[in-house]
Amino acid sequence: VISAAASTVNGRYLVTTANSTIRVWDLEDGSLIKSFSHRPFTFTTVLMSPDGATCVVHGDDAMIWLYDVATWTLRDSMNTGATIGASAYSPDSKRIAFTRLGECRVFELLSKQLLATIAHEYHFSNSNAVQFSTDGRSLAIMNTNVDVYETASWTLAYHLDGKQLMTGIQWFPD
Repeated sequence: VISAAASTVNGRYLVTTANSTIRVWDLEDGSLIKSFSHRPFTFTTVLMSPDGATCVVHGDDAMIWLYDVATWTLRDSMNTGATIGASAYSPDSKRIAFTRLGECRVFELLSKQLLATIAHEYHFSNSNAVQFSTDGRSLAIMNTNVDVYETASWTLAYHLDGKQLMTGIQWFPD
């Protein structure tokens, strides 16, 4: 059973995960390009960097795996420190945000430096989504509410009360 899928920015490849296996499909002819697995845990998420260079996969543990899209080889891995919930790339492909255990952590990918830890006040342990704005100046974290943080200072800019469980967020360009 496929648990996650994402296409590359150019639309050429589709990456799928099923249990602990990652598969890369060529969308021009439907062929399987590569299939690999290197861990016992189930992958649950696939993210493509906006610049098209990196594919990130993670499961329900603390690890993320970064693959070079040009060669489909493992570029790096990183332990985020705790179980990962939702995740999102920044528009410049330099940062990645993960929700986890009552907080959101934002990392600079090249250095693996933790840039921010945002403790959430409103039922954050059940966050369903995290998303950078299209200009990268804001980060929205969602569950029954949406909290929007300024990425320059990581301070709360807005609290939007949803009054019910929401299932997704999306920014629209101006």
